[in-house]
Amino acid sequence: MEEHTLYGYRIGCDVYVDIPYKRIVYLSSDKKHDNPQVIYLRKTMMRLLIYILDNAQSHIVSDEDIMINVWDVQGLSSSRQRLWQVINELSKKFSALGIGTDFILRVKNQGYTINKDIITLFYCKRM
Repeated sequence: MEEHTLYGYRIGCDVYVDIPYKRIVYLSSDKKHDNPQVIYLRKTMMRLLIYILDNAQSHIVSDEDIMINVWDVQGLSSSRQRLWQVINELSKKFSALGIGTDFILRVKNQGYTINKDIITLFYCKRM
């Protein structure tokens, strides 16, 4: 049986999350914008993005769950303030690439969810 590994995500039509290189790439289908825009993410921000993309498609992910799995298991100190800061930074990066502010949604007193209708997963075959 062939084994496949998650390589990344397409968000909307033009934004790609490239997991191995820890970056977000904007490839416009518009001929006026031939050059791709690339935003590199720090390790923790990329872990947070992947965790939300993996888990928030089917349900609301609690703040505690995110903090434990993104920060605490890495030996880092987590807090609600830090979580909010990194989510806010991610939202700004996506907004700059044309992904609406409603992509990562805060559900009051519960956690976060995402607009799963605009996400496509990309897999590669393991050699």
